[in-house]
Amino acid sequence: MSALLIGISGGLAWGITAALAAPTVVIPISGTVDGLPESVYFSGIAEITTTLMTDPDLRTSPGVMLSIDLHNVVGQGLSTGTNYGSSAQDHVIRRLVPSDLIEIAFPFYPSASGGESSARGALASFSLTFDLGTGAVTGGGATVSSPGL
Repeated sequence: MSALLIGISGGLAWGITAALAAPTVVIPISGTVDGLPESVYFSGIAEITTTLMTDPDLRTSPGVMLSIDLHNVVGQGLSTGTNYGSSAQDHVIRRLVPSDLIEIAFPFYPSASGGESSARGALASFSLTFDLGTGAVTGGGATVSSPGL
């Protein structure tokens, strides 16, 4: 994350401007991650905050930085009923387009003490639409699934 911040602050020094963050949107998310020791069903909400990024000096098309927070996404083991959680957060920078598919991998683990040592991977997929003037998310949906190998 520090590399991302250095890149953004360096970009600001070279003329790239970032607008104030748009309000955070909440996208419902659900799906099943298959694998051992058991399949896990996830549900909850993903919080997404966008920041419009423009570069008037280079006259390039605007971009958008997405801050994605999955701490309100919880899972339940389909065999044992074990509770699973994640404190995943990610930042993605994309060219601003009317609609986009964004996929991020994130770790999850049993909620019990020491569960982090049994972390597994999942894939969150977001189909989002954007306001091209502000960079704000105007709609979308999201799913959780097993990561492809």
